[in-house]
Formats: sequence, C-alpha cells, structure tokens
Amino acid sequence: MDMEQAITSLATTRPTFYRWLRAGRITGVKIGRQWRFRRDDIERVLRGESPRIDLPSDIKPLIATLQKRLDGHASPPTGDLVLKASELAIRLAIALKATDLHLLPLPGTGSLQLRVDGVLVEIARFDPKLLGLLADRFKSFAAMDLTIRDRAQDGRVTLTIDQQRMTLMITALPCVHGECVVARLHDLSMALPTLEAMALSSRDHGLLKRSLACGSGLLVFTGPTGSGKTTTMYACAAASATPAQRLVSIERFMPFDLPQAVHVHVDAANGMGYAACLRAVVRVDPDIIVVDELRDREALEAATECSLTGHLVLTAQHAPDAIGALRHLAVLGHGNDAVLDELTLVWAQRFVRRLCAQCAVSAPLAVAAVRRVETLLGKGATAKSKTRRAPGCPACRTTGFQGRMMIGEVLEVTRELRAALRQSATDQELRRIATSQGFTGMACDGVRKALAGLTTLDEVWRFAPLPEQPA
Repeated sequence: MDMEQAITSLATTRPTFYRWLRAGRITGVKIGRQWRFRRDDIERVLRGESPRIDLPSDIKPLIATLQKRLDGHASPPTGDLVLKASELAIRLAIALKATDLHLLPLPGTGSLQLRVDGVLVEIARFDPKLLGLLADRFKSFAAMDLTIRDRAQDGRVTLTIDQQRMTLMITALPCVHGECVVARLHDLSMALPTLEAMALSSRDHGLLKRSLACGSGLLVFTGPTGSGKTTTMYACAAASATPAQRLVSIERFMPFDLPQAVHVHVDAANGMGYAACLRAVVRVDPDIIVVDELRDREALEAATECSLTGHLVLTAQHAPDAIGALRHLAVLGHGNDAVLDELTLVWAQRFVRRLCAQCAVSAPLAVAAVRRVETLLGKGATAKSKTRRAPGCPACRTTGFQGRMMIGEVLEVTRELRAALRQSATDQELRRIATSQGFTGMACDGVRKALAGLTTLDEVWRFAPLPEQPA
C-alpha cells in the first residue's frame, strides 16, 4: 500500500506517521520518491508489535562469536536477533573497557572493532548484508532518522546494561561500501580524577593550581580525539569551583553531570551556537565557564570577552601539543590582541598504555635507550630507573598492557611568548623560549613515568617523540 493508505489504516496524522517512520517503528520501501508499505507490517503496528525484519543473511554466527568472547560459550539465540547482536557488542565493549565501538563497511565484508587501551582490535567479521540492519539498530538507540543514509548524523543515548549506566555518543557516516557507525562509550559512574591523581611534576602542578585560582583568564586543554582532554578539563573545573562560585558549562553533549554546574546545550540550528551561548551566559552571573570546544573565530572572541570581564574560561582544542595549540589560537584570533593577552595556560596530553601489573618484570635499558633518555633529561637520569617490560598474560589478553595513563605538558603563556607570536616566531623558537622559562614537554613526563616502571619508553615515543633541538 502507499503512504496515504497506510496513514488511513493507522488513523494517524502525516507528521506522526513520519515520526514513526524515522524512529523505525514502521518499516517501508522507498521506490523512487514514493514509499510503499506491506499490509502485514501495518497490522503489526496496530497490534503494538515491532516491525518484522527479514534478515538477508544468517546473523547467528556473529552472535555466537560475541557470546564466546563475552561468556566463553554460545547458546541458541532467540527473539530479535539484530537487537541481540547489538546488545552483545555493547556488553563486550563494556567488559573489555573499550572506549569506542566501530561497525565498518569494508570491501566484501562487515567488521566489528573495539578500541581497547587506545588500540583498535577486530572482534568479528560478518556478512556485509547485515551491516545496514546493525547500523539501523544503533541509530535507533540514539533516535536518529533511519530514512537518512546519504549524510552524517549523530546522537546519544543512556543505557543501563548489566547494572551499569553508560552513555553512547553515536555517529553514523555514509561511506562508499555502506554506512559506518561509531559509538563512543562513557561510563557515567566514572569519577573525575583529582589534580593530585594526574601525577604532574611539582612545577606543572603549581602552574595549574595558580591559573585555576586566578579567577579570570583563558585556559586551553588540548590533544587529539580520545586523549582525555575533556575529562581533565572538567576535573579542573570541578576542583576550582567552590560552593560560593557559579560554574556554567556550554557543550553539545554533556560528558559529566557536575552537581555544582549549570549545563547549557549548544544548538546552532536554533540560534544557540557557541558564541551566542557565551554571550548569554555572561548575563547569568557565572564565575567559571567551561566550553567543550571553540570552533571558530567568533566563539574564540566571545570567550575572550568573557575572560576580559573577569571570568575564568576553560575550553578544549584539537592540537598535537601545547605549542601547536598556542599557534592555532594565535592564527584563529589574528588581529585581536586580547586573545593572546587573556590566554594564560595551555595544557596538552595523551594517553599511553600502562604496563600490566600481573606480568611486568624488571628490564634494564639498552645503551641506545640510555643515550636517548639522557639527551632529554640529562646525564645520570637513568641511574635509579625501575624500567620494566611485560611479556603478556591472560589478565592483559597477552598484550602486556592493562589500562592507560596520562602524559602531559603545561605551558604558561608568558609575555615573551606573546611577543614572539606577534612577531611570527616559528614553533622551534617558541619551544626554545618556553624551555628557557622551565617548560618541560610531554616526552619528559612520559619518560619519567617509563623510568618509574609504569609504562615503556617505546610506548612514550609513539605519542611524544623527542622535540627537535634548536640549531
């Protein structure tokens, strides 16, 4: 039947019918520009049942693989098999402490992958004909429009699985071989780290505490996607806010529900973009403002205006390191001297894998490694080292690593650095000035933690290579 007949049979309105169609409550086939619906599917809706799904391929092998990885055995699946496979994939991601779940359309196959300890691990391959159904199930979790397949969508959902509340931030992206779906997992029970737990050097810890206590200024937290910068930013905001201060956060998605914060949702489509939110927030008497990202010049200038009027502003940026973030902000705010004047501190960080405590054993440094470390930290830096390696065991799934830890760098934006930026200094020149003022880079922090036996030097070099030495 056509759409008009379906609407008449269901005794509903066209807007309601479209809403049901987008949510997947009704399934149909689009032929050209016209929708067609099976009478049996409409009758199932009238009976309050879910739409019938005709599986184009057998999904039971995928379910069996997920069950074995999760429980060690497989039992015959029943009920909605697509829902079963989706829930098993999420449960496995939670069990492995994965940060991201990927459904990928590869040439001739579908792939389920999890990012565990920062590394993508392929869990299973399956018939590509099943990918669309699995993608639709994840999209329906996040209330996306199932009829849209030619442009990107994103959404979020909070689920309780095995008595654990998780938020999934889901993105669907059309690709050549099908639709790619990625779900980022966030454990709502996870507590924010304290400043002491970040294991900063005494210098960096002091700089951070002083900047947070200033009461005004622009603090930037930087790193690539998945580096933990947002968690650190909210931890610093929570640590600096007192009961006598008002904390306001501006974000597209709320990663942490801070009890002392007023959360403002960014909705650019309705005129509440970052810049508009910042200008509105200033009028509600905040002391500390958290912005999850400054994407353009207008938002950066609005944040600068907030700082100029006596507010402490914390925000995040995507950049490889502190010097790179400083350069990016200088370019973004070019011509506006207030941007550099209000910028007080840049924090950059990465995650490195932590050695497995169950199988890690002492391991002396090779001569080449000693030479490389002493180039960075000076002669005798390895004299009291406790370097270790881990061959792998069942506890760490034979990887030698279990969990991750932060390595970071804190750059104080001084008068000399501002002057150098205004004179178009190179990154190498900026680093030389910062180093002369006591700045120690991310590589130094990582090497110190490797010498303490918490991770390996190879793991540190992956994310924080030695900086170029000035000529």
